[in-house]
This record gives sequence, structure tokens and C-alpha cells, in this order.
Amino acid sequence: MPTDMSTTAAPMTTTKPPTVLFDMKSHKAMVVAADGCYEYHMNHQDTLDHANNLAALTQRIIDAWTARKNTQETGHHHIDHMTPEITTACASLPVYSFD
Repeated sequence: MPTDMSTTAAPMTTTKPPTVLFDMKSHKAMVVAADGCYEYHMNHQDTLDHANNLAALTQRIIDAWTARKNTQETGHHHIDHMTPEITTACASLPVYSFD
């Protein structure tokens, strides 16, 4: 049955999934998301998992970031001493801490 109504598909928008970058000297990780960088403070188990089970650690950090209840903007002074990879990735994004 022919119809004269045309259909238009909405453009697909994709958001890049967050990535996790590590600064083992500071015992911190940074979740780099489309809307900002989120600082994660690593505990002793996290540092062990960084060496032995990076996939599980990365997923645990993403899960904590996804479930965050409180986010506070901290500013770029929190990342000035971190790895060049983190400072570059977060240069044009706001920086937050979360719990």
C-alpha cells in the first residue's frame, strides 16, 4: 500500500564511553568522560589490582563513577602534578572529585 508520507531517521548521537587513566605515583585514577574528568583515589587493593588485574580495576572504577552520589568540582590544580596523559586529556574539561 503506497503512501506519500516520508520518514526521516533522527541522526544517531554517540557518546564516547569514559576511559580510565592511571597515575600510580599519586595513587589516583582519572575517569575521562565527555562532560569532565573525575578523580578517583585508589586504595591498597586498587594498587595491587593495577599490577595484577587491570580489567577488574578499570571496571570497578567505572562502576563507582556510574554510581556516584556526590560530585564536586575541584579545578585543574588537582591534575597539574599528574601524568602528562591525564593533564592533556583533561586540559579542556572540568575536573571533579566524586564519592
